[in-house]
Amino acid sequence: MARNPWPETPFIPKQAQPKSAELFESIIGNTSEVVAQHILTSQLPPIQPNSVIHDNGCGTLQVTSQLFTSLSPSISSTLTIHATDSNTHQITASSTKAHTHNWPIQTTPMKAQDLTFPSSTFDLSFTNFVIMGLDPATRPLAAQHLYRTLKPGGTAVVVTWAFMPHDIPLKKAHFATRSKDQGKKLRIQWGDELLLESMLRDFYKEGGFEEGKIEINPFELWHEVKDLRAWAEGLWSFLGDTETGWSEEDEERWEEAVEVVIREVEKGEDVYVRNEDGKGGRLKFVAWVGLATK
Repeated sequence: MARNPWPETPFIPKQAQPKSAELFESIIGNTSEVVAQHILTSQLPPIQPNSVIHDNGCGTLQVTSQLFTSLSPSISSTLTIHATDSNTHQITASSTKAHTHNWPIQTTPMKAQDLTFPSSTFDLSFTNFVIMGLDPATRPLAAQHLYRTLKPGGTAVVVTWAFMPHDIPLKKAHFATRSKDQGKKLRIQWGDELLLESMLRDFYKEGGFEEGKIEINPFELWHEVKDLRAWAEGLWSFLGDTETGWSEEDEERWEEAVEVVIREVEKGEDVYVRNEDGKGGRLKFVAWVGLATK
């Protein structure tokens, strides 16, 4: 999952946890893996030996890891897998993970909008939870490169979020605690029209895929959170800064922002189910899972 690079800002609140692949994974848990497993076991036909596969915006290999756990060694050992991401932090983490598990994967820093692979390279391409984070002006380029690099008859899997439990809580914390920066946007914008099925369908069409060869379905899943406060603190650390960074007011009102996130999450009875210990619970996510054939 490609993410915007994690820029250094002039001021960072003392409470903010360092942005890292590990922190991001603590927020979303294994939701990416669950979605990937669903696709591999319920949506795709059997992957053929010697297939060439692209994990586009690979994050920390959430999709690729499921390929190796769901396929028999007789199949997975024949695959050629390229994992790319625009974020060098993610690529470093991916390379380490691949080396640790002895997975034959080629990891390369590369933007989804500027893929350098030859045309008609891949039998199967995954672009999971990537396009929502792309600049709208260059998003069509990612679609065009996805289509270009796919072989005729190949399948492009693209996944976006339909619902995220932290979308509204983040925005409410932003407006509740920033007296001077309300006119600024959060650094990463993932809500509103980006959650619509039509956004994903239009993305496919911009790349060149035919309407009749596009299929999109919702998939609901739940993420277990052991400590909601710890989760909210990590969430605000990773996604709470604005497009121009943090301010001193953010440090002063840090706890207030975290409290707003917790309160808003707990309001959603069909979104958050509290554990008996009252400390943690389950968070609902819904993904749009798209499959298109070239």
